[in-house]
Amino acid sequence: MESHNMIEYTKMIIGIMKDSMGTLLKTSVSYFPLAGLMSAFSFLFGINNADAVLAFSVLVVIDFLTGLAGAKMQGDTIESKKAIKSVVKFVFYCMFISASYLTEKIVPGTTFIDEITISFLAITELISIMENIGKMGYEVPLKLLNNVRGMRKKL
Repeated sequence: MESHNMIEYTKMIIGIMKDSMGTLLKTSVSYFPLAGLMSAFSFLFGINNADAVLAFSVLVVIDFLTGLAGAKMQGDTIESKKAIKSVVKFVFYCMFISASYLTEKIVPGTTFIDEITISFLAITELISIMENIGKMGYEVPLKLLNNVRGMRKKL
């Protein structure tokens, strides 16, 4: 049943992409790689997690950009080594999310492992964004920051 859902989900996404991208997806050269990517994404992260993984990815980008801005405003040097570290962090976070999803599929009676993992990592990114905003010279209410940190401790 799960593989049937993945196939249907892949067909649905491809249909949406065809409508929005028109002629690009009408060729078999672009159709099959996209179908393969969507199938791989569905297998690694789960169909139901697509929005959460995308939202988490956006948080990582926002964290990276606010981190750059904070470093620049504080007069720190921006090194390519730090940028590479951010990319590596994102790759490992994605592996962590995927491992959580796959573990949930393997171990009977487990639920919400992947959601808890994504939530924890998303809150961690939010805390980092808030700290970066503070480094940029803007006030982040300490009560808000502490409440978000408390949310992470509860997970």
